[in-house]
Amino acid sequence: MVGAQLTPEELHRRERNRSKVRRSYYRKIFNLNELRAQVDTLEDKYEHLLQMQEKRSAFHASQSLTEPLTEAESLLDLTLEPLEDLEALDEMEPIEPLPVAMEPPVSREKRLLHLARVRKGLYEENESLRSRGMEFAKAYGSLQHLVDVRTEDDELENAESKRTQLMVWRRFAIAECLEINRVAYRRIMDYIEKQRHRPHKGTTLGWTDRRRLSDGVMSYCFSKFFAKRSSAELAETTWKLATDVKRMGCFFSVYLHVNMHAVQRVDMNNVVCLRTVNQADHDVVVKSLFLLTRFETEKGIIMLMHGLDPSRVENDFTMLDMVGKAEVWQDDFRWVLFEGGTNGCHMSYGGFVLVDHPWEQFWLCEVLLLTLRWESAVVAPLFTLRAN
Repeated sequence: MVGAQLTPEELHRRERNRSKVRRSYYRKIFNLNELRAQVDTLEDKYEHLLQMQEKRSAFHASQSLTEPLTEAESLLDLTLEPLEDLEALDEMEPIEPLPVAMEPPVSREKRLLHLARVRKGLYEENESLRSRGMEFAKAYGSLQHLVDVRTEDDELENAESKRTQLMVWRRFAIAECLEINRVAYRRIMDYIEKQRHRPHKGTTLGWTDRRRLSDGVMSYCFSKFFAKRSSAELAETTWKLATDVKRMGCFFSVYLHVNMHAVQRVDMNNVVCLRTVNQADHDVVVKSLFLLTRFETEKGIIMLMHGLDPSRVENDFTMLDMVGKAEVWQDDFRWVLFEGGTNGCHMSYGGFVLVDHPWEQFWLCEVLLLTLRWESAVVAPLFTLRAN
């Protein structure tokens, strides 16, 4: 819109200025590379000169040590001339031993070479310390950013925890959880038995796909075999993921704006959760109060998400996020079955979802995406990039 209001002369002038800036930028880069190359060349020459000077100094030092030794040998040869007789040995005066030659003092040139070598070592050490200091500053900045983000997350979690504590509702007991598990187990087994007598519609990325939409209710069941994976391992990893309400909310599409809250932790196998779906372009907020539970049966380990009666909630803190929107409670029934085998684990994921028009196609895709996201997080990525 702005470009359409500019004259051709103005556009040409801007393009010419951009070209000048680009040429100046690349010219500076070229000059910097040239200077770096010159520095490397000068350092190599300097090192070569130091080595030559050290060799020359060592040669002169060896020359100065051999000259006194030659004079001493000549004197020794004169004293060992043939004698007339052995009696003359007694008449000869004793020869004083030659003084031990002292090492010549270190020359000025050698000291200068030593100082040059020390200076070069200190310069290299300084450059190394400067580089390490820059790396430390960069790492410190990254860590500080992570600490700040973690602090913000902790503050949000603390605020969310305080809001959750304000909820007033009739708390769940273990006996109620066991009764829900007993009824749901029969329902799940009946559903699985019916699905085994019906042909599936195909496979999607290795998952046996059974999805059906009827009268606003979508039923689905996905199953897949994971070789060399134990049912206990997959079940434990999935449970840790499901009970982390922050990570579990990220499994849904961002468009849904899903938030999850842990309302009550009954015990290590039963957690009551509240989920809200607050889409920006919707005038309603869909809520689900459900029991997240796990139990072991003769068929395998079952993880269940069973909807609860919303009338148990007497003071809902999520009403603060519903400015100008209506509230709709939705039932929830989803389950995961891990069946162990000798060579791996057979996993099944199914459930029922209430969908309204025109969101049928969206939820048909969303339940599949939930399955694929679970596999990527718990088992392994679906796609890997290979180097050529």
